[in-house]
Amino acid sequence: NNSLVDDANFQYFDDHVDVNSFLNYWIAMIYLGNYDWPANNLTVWKEQKAGEKWRYCVADTDGSTNNVLSEYSLASYNTLDSVLSAVDTDTVWPYHKNSTLFLRKLTEREEYRDEFIQRTCSFIGLVYSEQRAHYFADSIQALYAPNIEDHLNKWGSEGALGASGLDMATDINIWESWIIEYKDFFSDR
Repeated sequence: NNSLVDDANFQYFDDHVDVNSFLNYWIAMIYLGNYDWPANNLTVWKEQKAGEKWRYCVADTDGSTNNVLSEYSLASYNTLDSVLSAVDTDTVWPYHKNSTLFLRKLTEREEYRDEFIQRTCSFIGLVYSEQRAHYFADSIQALYAPNIEDHLNKWGSEGALGASGLDMATDINIWESWIIEYKDFFSDR
């Protein structure tokens, strides 16, 4: 039995994994609703020194925040339920039992389940607040907007700004509609 409720098992996990980084990572990825995660696009790293712990890194989130590639990326999709409800026989991608195992086992431990809940609420209210997300989206849009026409002229219009689902960004209007969808995610989530 490798239950993380067991103190010895938890100590082993804690000795090898930066639990603070782990919780922050899982909260971020669950909230953002990345459709091709956690069975894919999961990145961990550690310094090659004695005593260093594995840390989690957010990468490749283009499949999140209302990108229309999958229902999993929509604000209305309950990613938390999909992650925590995986059972030992669950092999459905991307919430395969192996890809959600550590979080499920860690939340069996009362103090970490409570910390996960408290931290998630704090992240929702502070880090992912609608006002904050919109401020950053608007700031980045303002930074890129003066260059979009030149970008399209140089690289051509077919997919030069990326693609979302079947919708290729062939002009500024489509690019702006994606930004609206992105911002709507934080309003609706």
